[in-house]
Amino acid sequence: MRHRVLQLLSRRILSAYKRGLNTMPVSRTKQKRPANFAILPYLKTSEPVYIFDLVFRSIKDTNHLSPSDKGRLSEISSLFFLAHHLRITDMVYVTLPDTGDEEIRRKQQKQLSVAQILIGYLYTSPSTNGEPFYSFEHSSIYFFDPTMVSEYALESSERTENLWPPDSRPIYNRRYDTPGYTVHLNFTSSFFVASGSRIYPPAHRIWLNSSQDLRTELLMYSVNARNWAIIEFFKNIEDNDSEFSTRVINALEWYNRSASINAAEEIALLSVAIGLETLLGLEQGDGFTKRFKEAVQILIGPTPQLGEWIEQFYKARSKIVHHGKWHTLMYQTRESLSNKSEKKKIKKDMEQGTGHGALVTHGRRVFRLCVNAILSGAMTAEQTRLGSWFINNQERLINICKILNQTEKTAPQRLVDIRQEVLDLHEFWAGSEKIIELETLVAAGKLIAKTYVETNPRIPNNIRSSIEQIINTSNKVDIAQRLDNFKSLAEDIQKWKKDNSFLRTMQGRELRLFKMKEDSISILRVFLEYAAMPHIELKALTEALSPPQ
Repeated sequence: MRHRVLQLLSRRILSAYKRGLNTMPVSRTKQKRPANFAILPYLKTSEPVYIFDLVFRSIKDTNHLSPSDKGRLSEISSLFFLAHHLRITDMVYVTLPDTGDEEIRRKQQKQLSVAQILIGYLYTSPSTNGEPFYSFEHSSIYFFDPTMVSEYALESSERTENLWPPDSRPIYNRRYDTPGYTVHLNFTSSFFVASGSRIYPPAHRIWLNSSQDLRTELLMYSVNARNWAIIEFFKNIEDNDSEFSTRVINALEWYNRSASINAAEEIALLSVAIGLETLLGLEQGDGFTKRFKEAVQILIGPTPQLGEWIEQFYKARSKIVHHGKWHTLMYQTRESLSNKSEKKKIKKDMEQGTGHGALVTHGRRVFRLCVNAILSGAMTAEQTRLGSWFINNQERLINICKILNQTEKTAPQRLVDIRQEVLDLHEFWAGSEKIIELETLVAAGKLIAKTYVETNPRIPNNIRSSIEQIINTSNKVDIAQRLDNFKSLAEDIQKWKKDNSFLRTMQGRELRLFKMKEDSISILRVFLEYAAMPHIELKALTEALSPPQ
């Protein structure tokens, strides 16, 4: 009996073992996540376009994709129709690697959103007749998020007849789900699709242009001297989350909406007005119209009849906001308004909607000129570092300490965040000699050294010992001695930099040790060199010789 039990148990164990072998993965290699895709179906490009970390490619350019990603992209692109049975065959797409990191995903979506604003602003430039070259809808972005989609989301709806062809109808599992996508249109609305679905444009009157080419037109726009400031603005937008940058982006977004095919002229005028008010950043209150007029005239400069257009435009804006409508959205010239014999004609023109161009058409031109003027000033001030001249080095040292104490960030990131402040200590030292406090200087240096050690660097033992000495030296030690420790470490690092034997020990690694943008050791070294400047030594000596107060 015992023998039979053991025999039965052994058979069961062997059977379970074999089943386990059949279900075991053949490799422990981590499976690569399939890429996500964003589609711009109403634009095309002849060659790749690079904006931020994104690459905008033609749907025909897929050689870099894996076979599985090619298949998914082909499935996604086949969903887009212009109208009726007209499938779109040429479009633009962006590959978005899925790392599983939610922060990276948010960054990708933010970059896509800002890139769409730039592309939309490019294509809503006024054409020869004053109307936008393309509509707001032409720059629409569809972001595809793979998910299981319910049959009820695809095929079940009241008062409808399901005409889905049987041969292309999705196959559902026992839960009535099928592989598909959540599609985010411009990151403002979402809907579900699956293989065999159809996606039609958000506006019925949208058209495709055979001569349109994103790469060529963006290149031509960027080399136009008039657009230098807005190109510089977008180049630096990722490193700048200031209130000003946010305001400009919001203003551009409102301007783009004014070019929507679906927007009535009143809505288009309000969109331009909101864009202008956002761009100018004027406070609401008494005399707003007057201040609005003065701001636009100062930005654009002396222009005949600009004042008349502003008054008519803002009056129309106010009437629409407060009364829902205004009897004319056309611009009337100064001469026609001052000629009494034409008053009846003007009234008739207003009723019929005729005049010297639409207020909103002129408004788009004025908006773009204001953008160029504001960004030209802002970018010039940034390039000349005007704002840095208003900050002294004591303030910079305090800010360095604040940044390095933000322990929720990684040590390398904190060092990168203080990079510009450290560089500015050198460039803008004049005038700060008497203002800086040496204790603050030493505290900042100690924090930089401590943060650098947290990056686990590969450094010679003598440099590591010098850094630890700086970190562990008591604040009761003479300030001049602590500054001497800084100077000694700076000299050791400088010698280490010139020591080729170090390079030989690091063969096979890409060395960029002394590029301020990438390397933590450079940030430490540059700060130490500032602390060893003659005026710092002189201040330490003067304070040591001064009688205590």
